[in-house]
Amino acid sequence: MSGLGAFIFVHSSAKVEHQPYFALLGSLGEAIFIAGFLGLTVDFILKAQLVKDIAAEALRYSWGVAAPQEYIKKLSDSIAEYDRITLTQSIRVELDWHDVDQSVVRMRYTTRSVMQNISDGKLDVVIPAVPASVIGTPDSEIESLELAVRPQPIELRAPVEMRRSWDVVQLRALYKRADGKMTPKREFASSVSDMKVPRGGTWESRCTCVRYMRAEDSSTFGNVGPVLAWTLEETGPFEELDVRTFMGLKKIELVGSNRARSGTYGFTHAGVMVEVAWDKRPPADNENEQENVRNSG
Repeated sequence: MSGLGAFIFVHSSAKVEHQPYFALLGSLGEAIFIAGFLGLTVDFILKAQLVKDIAAEALRYSWGVAAPQEYIKKLSDSIAEYDRITLTQSIRVELDWHDVDQSVVRMRYTTRSVMQNISDGKLDVVIPAVPASVIGTPDSEIESLELAVRPQPIELRAPVEMRRSWDVVQLRALYKRADGKMTPKREFASSVSDMKVPRGGTWESRCTCVRYMRAEDSSTFGNVGPVLAWTLEETGPFEELDVRTFMGLKKIELVGSNRARSGTYGFTHAGVMVEVAWDKRPPADNENEQENVRNSG
Protein backbone atom coordinates (compact mmCIF):
# COMPACT_ATOMS: atom_id res chain seq x y z
CA MET A 1 0.00 0.00 0.00
CA SER A 2 1.20 3.49 -0.72
CA GLY A 3 2.35 5.21 2.48
CA LEU A 4 0.40 8.34 1.64
CA GLY A 5 -2.64 6.29 0.73
CA ALA A 6 -2.45 4.40 4.01
CA PHE A 7 -2.19 7.64 5.96
CA ILE A 8 -5.19 9.25 4.28
CA PHE A 9 -7.28 6.09 4.48
CA VAL A 10 -6.63 5.49 8.19
CA HIS A 11 -6.86 9.15 9.10
CA SER A 12 -10.19 9.57 7.34
CA SER A 13 -11.68 6.53 9.03
CA ALA A 14 -10.58 7.70 12.48
CA LYS A 15 -12.48 11.02 12.36
CA VAL A 16 -16.19 11.41 11.74
CA GLU A 17 -17.16 14.89 12.86
CA HIS A 18 -16.48 16.51 9.44
CA GLN A 19 -18.14 14.01 7.15
CA PRO A 20 -17.77 15.74 3.72
CA TYR A 21 -14.08 16.49 4.22
CA PHE A 22 -13.16 13.05 5.44
CA ALA A 23 -15.37 11.36 2.87
CA LEU A 24 -13.22 13.09 0.25
CA LEU A 25 -10.03 11.96 2.00
CA GLY A 26 -11.38 8.43 2.06
CA SER A 27 -11.82 8.53 -1.71
CA LEU A 28 -8.35 10.01 -2.16
CA GLY A 29 -6.93 7.30 0.09
CA GLU A 30 -8.52 4.62 -2.08
CA ALA A 31 -7.13 6.28 -5.21
CA ILE A 32 -3.59 6.31 -3.85
CA PHE A 33 -4.05 2.79 -2.51
CA ILE A 34 -4.78 1.67 -6.08
CA ALA A 35 -1.79 3.61 -7.40
CA GLY A 36 0.44 1.94 -4.81
CA PHE A 37 -0.96 -1.50 -5.64
CA LEU A 38 -0.19 -0.93 -9.33
CA GLY A 39 3.24 0.48 -8.49
CA LEU A 40 5.09 -1.98 -10.72
CA THR A 41 2.96 -1.32 -13.78
CA VAL A 42 1.95 2.33 -13.60
CA ASP A 43 4.45 4.77 -15.06
CA PHE A 44 6.34 6.78 -12.43
CA ILE A 45 5.42 10.11 -14.02
CA LEU A 46 1.72 9.32 -13.84
CA LYS A 47 1.99 8.30 -10.16
CA ALA A 48 3.91 11.46 -9.29
CA GLN A 49 1.41 13.63 -11.14
CA LEU A 50 -1.47 11.83 -9.43
CA VAL A 51 -0.08 12.68 -6.00
CA LYS A 52 0.45 16.31 -7.01
CA ASP A 53 -3.09 16.60 -8.37
CA ILE A 54 -4.59 15.02 -5.26
CA ALA A 55 -2.58 17.31 -2.98
CA ALA A 56 -3.78 20.36 -4.90
CA GLU A 57 -7.42 19.26 -4.69
CA ALA A 58 -7.09 18.55 -0.97
CA LEU A 59 -5.76 22.06 -0.43
CA ARG A 60 -8.64 23.61 -2.33
CA TYR A 61 -11.23 21.53 -0.50
CA SER A 62 -9.89 21.93 3.03
CA TRP A 63 -8.98 25.64 2.86
CA GLY A 64 -11.36 26.80 0.16
CA VAL A 65 -13.58 28.70 2.59
CA ALA A 66 -11.12 30.06 5.12
CA ALA A 67 -8.28 31.19 2.81
CA PRO A 68 -8.18 33.52 -0.22
CA GLN A 69 -8.54 31.64 -3.49
CA GLU A 70 -5.44 33.33 -4.89
CA TYR A 71 -3.38 31.89 -2.03
CA ILE A 72 -4.85 28.41 -2.54
CA LYS A 73 -4.09 28.56 -6.25
CA LYS A 74 -0.51 29.75 -5.77
CA LEU A 75 0.10 27.12 -3.10
CA SER A 76 -1.29 24.30 -5.22
CA ASP A 77 0.64 25.55 -8.28
CA SER A 78 3.85 25.58 -6.25
CA ILE A 79 3.42 21.88 -5.49
CA ALA A 80 3.42 21.06 -9.19
CA GLU A 81 6.58 23.13 -9.79
CA TYR A 82 8.86 21.08 -7.53
CA ASP A 83 11.23 18.71 -9.30
CA ARG A 84 12.74 17.27 -6.11
CA ILE A 85 11.98 16.61 -2.47
CA THR A 86 14.39 16.21 0.43
CA LEU A 87 13.85 12.92 2.24
CA THR A 88 16.27 13.68 5.09
CA GLN A 89 18.42 16.68 5.95
CA SER A 90 20.94 16.90 8.78
CA ILE A 91 23.06 19.86 9.84
CA ARG A 92 25.85 19.68 12.40
CA VAL A 93 27.49 22.95 13.51
CA GLU A 94 30.64 22.86 15.66
CA LEU A 95 31.73 26.19 17.16
CA ASP A 96 34.99 26.87 18.96
CA TRP A 97 37.42 29.70 19.59
CA HIS A 98 40.16 30.11 17.00
CA ASP A 99 42.35 32.49 19.03
CA VAL A 100 43.24 32.93 22.69
CA ASP A 101 41.67 36.39 22.94
CA GLN A 102 38.34 34.95 21.76
CA SER A 103 37.78 37.37 18.88
CA VAL A 104 37.38 34.76 16.12
CA VAL A 105 35.12 31.70 16.08
CA ARG A 106 36.06 28.61 14.09
CA MET A 107 32.89 27.09 12.64
CA ARG A 108 33.09 23.56 11.29
CA TYR A 109 29.84 22.31 9.80
CA THR A 110 28.65 19.14 8.12
CA THR A 111 25.55 18.96 5.99
CA ARG A 112 24.02 15.74 4.72
CA SER A 113 20.92 15.46 2.56
CA VAL A 114 19.13 12.73 0.64
CA MET A 115 16.91 14.03 -2.15
CA GLN A 116 14.61 12.34 -4.65
CA ASN A 117 13.94 13.33 -8.24
CA ILE A 118 10.16 13.67 -8.72
CA SER A 119 10.40 15.32 -12.14
CA ASP A 120 9.80 13.66 -15.51
CA GLY A 121 13.47 13.90 -16.50
CA LYS A 122 17.02 13.64 -15.18
CA LEU A 123 18.56 16.07 -12.71
CA ASP A 124 22.15 17.16 -12.11
CA VAL A 125 23.73 16.75 -8.70
CA VAL A 126 24.46 20.01 -6.86
CA ILE A 127 28.06 20.92 -6.01
CA PRO A 128 28.25 23.16 -2.92
CA ALA A 129 30.04 26.48 -2.62
CA VAL A 130 31.47 27.94 0.60
CA PRO A 131 31.23 31.61 1.68
CA ALA A 132 34.32 33.55 2.66
CA SER A 133 35.81 33.72 6.13
CA VAL A 134 36.46 36.95 8.04
CA ILE A 135 39.30 39.05 6.62
CA GLY A 136 42.58 38.38 8.40
CA THR A 137 41.75 34.76 9.28
CA PRO A 138 42.55 31.49 7.48
CA ASP A 139 40.63 30.86 4.26
CA SER A 140 37.43 28.88 4.19
CA GLU A 141 38.01 25.21 3.47
CA ILE A 142 36.09 22.15 2.31
CA GLU A 143 37.45 19.20 4.24
CA SER A 144 35.49 16.49 2.44
CA LEU A 145 32.74 16.02 -0.10
CA GLU A 146 30.81 12.88 -1.02
CA LEU A 147 28.13 12.47 -3.69
CA ALA A 148 26.07 9.37 -4.43
CA VAL A 149 23.34 8.66 -7.00
CA ARG A 150 20.93 5.74 -6.77
CA PRO A 151 18.30 4.88 -9.38
CA GLN A 152 14.79 3.88 -8.37
CA PRO A 153 14.65 0.17 -7.37
CA ILE A 154 13.06 -2.09 -9.99
CA GLU A 155 11.16 -5.09 -8.60
CA LEU A 156 13.63 -7.27 -6.67
CA ARG A 157 16.79 -5.94 -8.31
CA ALA A 158 19.07 -3.80 -6.15
CA PRO A 159 19.86 -0.43 -7.73
CA VAL A 160 23.40 0.21 -8.94
CA GLU A 161 24.86 3.09 -6.95
CA MET A 162 27.34 5.64 -8.29
CA ARG A 163 29.40 7.16 -5.46
CA ARG A 164 32.39 9.51 -5.47
CA SER A 165 34.31 11.27 -2.72
CA TRP A 166 37.06 13.88 -2.46
CA ASP A 167 39.39 14.86 0.36
CA VAL A 168 40.67 18.30 1.29
CA VAL A 169 43.77 18.14 -0.93
CA GLN A 170 41.79 17.11 -4.01
CA LEU A 171 39.14 19.76 -3.37
CA ARG A 172 41.70 22.57 -3.20
CA ALA A 173 42.58 21.82 -6.82
CA LEU A 174 38.94 21.58 -7.90
CA TYR A 175 37.74 24.86 -6.38
CA LYS A 176 38.67 28.46 -7.13
CA ARG A 177 38.75 31.35 -4.66
CA ALA A 178 37.32 34.78 -5.33
CA ASP A 179 37.18 37.30 -2.48
CA GLY A 180 37.60 34.39 -0.08
CA LYS A 181 34.61 32.46 -1.39
CA MET A 182 35.14 28.92 -2.68
CA THR A 183 33.28 27.98 -5.87
CA PRO A 184 33.74 24.84 -8.00
CA LYS A 185 35.80 25.14 -11.16
CA ARG A 186 34.16 24.41 -14.49
CA GLU A 187 36.19 21.24 -14.95
CA PHE A 188 34.92 19.94 -11.60
CA ALA A 189 31.33 20.40 -12.72
CA SER A 190 32.16 18.68 -15.99
CA SER A 191 33.78 15.75 -14.18
CA VAL A 192 30.51 14.92 -12.38
CA SER A 193 28.24 15.62 -15.35
CA ASP A 194 27.70 11.87 -15.75
CA MET A 195 26.15 11.69 -12.26
CA LYS A 196 22.63 12.26 -13.54
CA VAL A 197 19.78 11.48 -11.16
CA PRO A 198 17.11 9.50 -13.06
CA ARG A 199 13.42 10.12 -12.40
CA GLY A 200 12.46 8.44 -9.18
CA GLY A 201 16.11 8.12 -8.21
CA THR A 202 17.82 9.66 -5.19
CA TRP A 203 21.10 11.39 -4.56
CA GLU A 204 23.00 11.92 -1.36
CA SER A 205 25.32 14.81 -0.61
CA ARG A 206 27.61 15.02 2.41
CA CYS A 207 29.95 17.97 2.85
CA THR A 208 32.17 19.15 5.71
CA CYS A 209 33.45 22.74 5.64
CA VAL A 210 35.32 25.17 7.88
CA ARG A 211 34.81 28.93 8.14
CA TYR A 212 36.26 31.55 10.47
CA MET A 213 33.74 34.05 11.83
CA ARG A 214 33.55 37.00 14.19
CA ALA A 215 32.80 36.56 17.89
CA GLU A 216 29.42 38.12 17.13
CA ASP A 217 28.15 36.62 13.90
CA SER A 218 25.67 34.22 12.28
CA SER A 219 25.44 31.65 9.51
CA THR A 220 22.50 30.32 7.51
CA PHE A 221 21.96 26.75 6.34
CA GLY A 222 19.21 25.05 4.37
CA ASN A 223 17.62 24.27 1.06
CA VAL A 224 14.40 24.92 -0.84
CA GLY A 225 11.45 22.66 -1.56
CA PRO A 226 9.61 20.14 0.62
CA VAL A 227 11.61 18.42 3.37
CA LEU A 228 10.19 15.30 5.02
CA ALA A 229 12.46 15.29 8.09
CA TRP A 230 15.53 17.14 9.32
CA THR A 231 17.85 17.32 12.31
CA LEU A 232 20.14 19.98 13.73
CA GLU A 233 23.09 19.49 16.08
CA GLU A 234 25.23 22.18 17.71
CA THR A 235 28.39 21.91 19.78
CA GLY A 236 30.48 24.66 21.33
CA PRO A 237 31.50 26.52 24.48
CA PHE A 238 27.96 27.60 25.32
CA GLU A 239 29.11 28.93 28.70
CA GLU A 240 31.13 31.54 26.75
CA LEU A 241 29.04 31.89 23.59
CA ASP A 242 25.36 32.80 23.61
CA VAL A 243 24.09 30.74 20.67
CA ARG A 244 20.56 31.24 19.31
CA THR A 245 18.91 29.27 16.53
CA PHE A 246 16.08 30.41 14.27
CA MET A 247 13.84 28.67 11.75
CA GLY A 248 12.79 31.62 9.63
CA LEU A 249 11.75 34.26 12.18
CA LYS A 250 10.92 31.72 14.87
CA LYS A 251 13.46 30.86 17.54
CA ILE A 252 13.79 27.14 18.13
CA GLU A 253 15.03 25.51 21.31
CA LEU A 254 17.48 22.60 21.15
CA VAL A 255 17.92 20.03 23.92
CA GLY A 256 21.23 18.94 25.42
CA SER A 257 24.14 19.84 27.67
CA ASN A 258 26.48 22.81 28.04
CA ARG A 259 28.61 21.50 25.12
CA ALA A 260 26.17 19.79 22.76
CA ARG A 261 22.48 20.01 21.90
CA SER A 262 20.20 18.88 19.10
CA GLY A 263 16.67 18.80 17.74
CA THR A 264 14.66 16.67 15.29
CA TYR A 265 11.88 18.14 13.18
CA GLY A 266 9.25 16.96 10.74
CA PHE A 267 7.79 18.00 7.42
CA THR A 268 8.19 21.52 6.03
CA HIS A 269 6.65 22.52 2.71
CA ALA A 270 8.84 25.53 1.91
CA GLY A 271 12.20 23.99 2.78
CA VAL A 272 14.60 24.37 5.68
CA MET A 273 16.25 27.72 6.33
CA VAL A 274 18.08 27.75 9.67
CA GLU A 275 20.10 30.64 11.07
CA VAL A 276 22.61 29.98 13.84
CA ALA A 277 23.60 33.24 15.55
CA TRP A 278 26.00 33.81 18.42
CA ASP A 279 27.80 36.46 20.42
CA LYS A 280 30.27 36.48 23.28
CA ARG A 281 28.72 36.42 26.72
CA PRO A 282 29.67 39.26 29.10
CA PRO A 283 31.89 38.16 32.02
CA ALA A 284 28.95 38.18 34.46
CA ASP A 285 26.96 35.92 32.15
CA ASN A 286 29.95 33.60 31.87
CA GLU A 287 30.19 33.22 35.63
CA ASN A 288 26.45 32.61 35.96
CA GLU A 289 26.47 30.07 33.15
CA GLN A 290 29.43 28.21 34.63
CA GLU A 291 27.71 28.20 38.03
CA ASN A 292 24.57 26.74 36.46
CA VAL A 293 26.67 24.03 34.82
CA ARG A 294 28.33 23.14 38.13
CA ASN A 295 24.97 23.01 39.90
CA SER A 296 23.39 20.87 37.19
CA GLY A 297 26.29 18.41 37.39
